[in-house]
Amino acid sequence: MNPIEAIAQAVAELKLAENTTPIPEPIPKPKLVKRQNHPN
Repeated sequence: MNPIEAIAQAVAELKLAENTTPIPEPIPKPKLVKRQNHPN
């Protein structure tokens, strides 16, 4: 398999993962915002 094909396949898998599982993705973002608001 060519490196380009491997990269293209990995990108396709990431896109499918994002489309099939949109629910777990937004969960870490509020935590990051809270950490920025409260540095300590």
